[in-house]
Amino acid sequence: MDIQKYIASGILEEYALGLTSKEENLEIEGLLAEYPQLRQELNNIEEGLELLAAAESTPPPPELKQQILNQLPPKGPQAVDQQATPTPKANTANLAPSSPFHWMMQLPWLLSLGLSMGLGLASCMYFTQKAEKEKLLGRLEEQKNQQTGLTKDVDSLNALLLACEEERNILSQPALERLELPGTEGHPDKRATIFWNPQAQQTYLLAGQLPKLPDNQSYQLWAIVKGKPVDLGVLSNEAKKGSILPMKSVLQPQAFAITIEPKGGSASPTLEAMVTMAPVG
Repeated sequence: MDIQKYIASGILEEYALGLTSKEENLEIEGLLAEYPQLRQELNNIEEGLELLAAAESTPPPPELKQQILNQLPPKGPQAVDQQATPTPKANTANLAPSSPFHWMMQLPWLLSLGLSMGLGLASCMYFTQKAEKEKLLGRLEEQKNQQTGLTKDVDSLNALLLACEEERNILSQPALERLELPGTEGHPDKRATIFWNPQAQQTYLLAGQLPKLPDNQSYQLWAIVKGKPVDLGVLSNEAKKGSILPMKSVLQPQAFAITIEPKGGSASPTLEAMVTMAPVG
């Protein structure tokens, strides 16, 4: 490599001024490490540039320092008082935005703004939580009503199941006899069914087979024993259709009959109001 020719190309000056490319920098740094003469030449160039910069530089004017100091904010309470007082009104108007007094004058307004924002946020959170609470209470009340309705339904089903179980036990009695009571002359649309256990002397009536009567009248069941009527009870108008109603006990009945009596029943049957009758056996 021709060292003098490389130095004469001026590339070392460009390198010292930062004007060479990245690839040229890599090449120059490699040559500097390999050739000490190039390193010495580069040092001479850098020293010369520093001397030139020092010779060309201009010192700042002496009053520049005082001008800069005058632009700085005063320090300490005494300096603040000297600049802040002739009159409070004039002082407030002339305060710069960066002055500490400027922020102190704005502090009440800032506190009020912050307090208002805090109250607004707290109010929003309060009403939001209140609405959520009322919504949850509404759901709980709705679920409570549903649970109450389900409890009533379960109670009704349990009562119906118990009634069915009792009727099944009645109908499963081995000695139980069934007797159909057809309508009498003039009452062909009326009929009834009697279940009678002669051993246990128990009598049952199948409800819901007779037409509904006015509120001031009732059906009454009679048994004929030794030629005389025996009261076996009054049929309830509220009896569920198809249910089996237990009636009064009777010993060796000869026949069963139903009459229409005043509400609550009578001590003796109204024969002209007999609607059904059938002999036993």
